[in-house]
Amino acid sequence: VMGDFSMNIILLLTPKKQVTTVEEEMTVSEALQVMNVSRYTSVPLLNSQGQYVGTITEGDLLMSLLSQPSTKTWGKLPLKEIKRVRDNVPVKVNAPIDNIFITLINQNFIPILDDRDVFIGIVKRSDLINYYLEQYKESKKDDATTILNNIKSRRSIRNWKDDEIDRSIINEIIMAGLVAPSAMNRKPVHIMLVSRDEVREEIVNCHRRFRLLEKAPYALFVYGDTVAEPNELHLNNNCSAAIQNMLLAISALGLGGVWIGAGDEAVSREVSDLLNVPQVMKLYGAIAFGAKNEEKEPNETFDLGKVHYEGW
Repeated sequence: VMGDFSMNIILLLTPKKQVTTVEEEMTVSEALQVMNVSRYTSVPLLNSQGQYVGTITEGDLLMSLLSQPSTKTWGKLPLKEIKRVRDNVPVKVNAPIDNIFITLINQNFIPILDDRDVFIGIVKRSDLINYYLEQYKESKKDDATTILNNIKSRRSIRNWKDDEIDRSIINEIIMAGLVAPSAMNRKPVHIMLVSRDEVREEIVNCHRRFRLLEKAPYALFVYGDTVAEPNELHLNNNCSAAIQNMLLAISALGLGGVWIGAGDEAVSREVSDLLNVPQVMKLYGAIAFGAKNEEKEPNETFDLGKVHYEGW
């Protein structure tokens, strides 16, 4: 729920002067005329001091007609003598926000009262629903802005702290990689987490390409299954999408990571053998990451001259 309740009430309130009401001293006939003009089947009932008394419905008026021995005097009955089946529950203007939601489940409008119990207007169920629908739409726009800002602000981070990262957070990063798109939805991507110091040290000793693992407390190695996806181009694209997803997740979680390429097949195979990776798996890249120990400005170096429309 967004915003504070008093502000929401003001935004949602249909003020008293715009609300069709009836008063206790009015007769049934007068009330029927008011309701026929407004085309409402239920309206707030007020006393002479403007305080909310209850809710008059067409059903209440019909029941009063059936209970009268003579219809001749029925229209002259004052509303205060009419038995009401059910009154809409009112809410004070400064009440907790939960009250308005719970109350509107069972009635289509809520009478709103000030601190003196004086009727100041109503909140309609339809207006509340429409208001929060608009709030939801705005929140989705905010989500989109956050995502786009995260894409632009993601930078390669090469300096990290030794802080331990909760495994649930690392799992979120890995899940981001696993949900990346793949050709024909074959899902050929496998991801290996490496965090133990001795293992990272062995990988660094294999080749200096992975020297960043000397400083990064965590690494993710991204493999493609060459049997599940025999097309080399597709497999490269699938693994690259997974790496980019994880880099964005790392950035969104306030961490820092950098993409390590795996261009040398012999070196990649040596690392894979060290990690006991099956031969059918091909290394397409790795991510060194951790709690970042440096900050970088968002990347604003894009060249719009490289954008083409409807042809080169």
